[in-house]
Amino acid sequence: MGKLIKITATQELELNNIFIKPSTVRKWNHAGKLLEVIIKLNNRLYIDVDAWQRLVVDPALLERDKKVSRLKNINNIIR
Repeated sequence: MGKLIKITATQELELNNIFIKPSTVRKWNHAGKLLEVIIKLNNRLYIDVDAWQRLVVDPALLERDKKVSRLKNINNIIR
């Protein structure tokens, strides 16, 4: 478990590039989504920042890098 941030601490979540409303996190927890990211301690919900980075941010960056490399290849072919 990494750094935990309370879901009600919206400013701290935004500083860590997590732009989710607390109500959304509550719904996801109730539905059983992202169980490795959402942690419940003492009837309070927290987001594990390290798990968020692994599951959401890292794959998005990889996808962006793939698109950039494809565009560069297309640009080289056109020239």
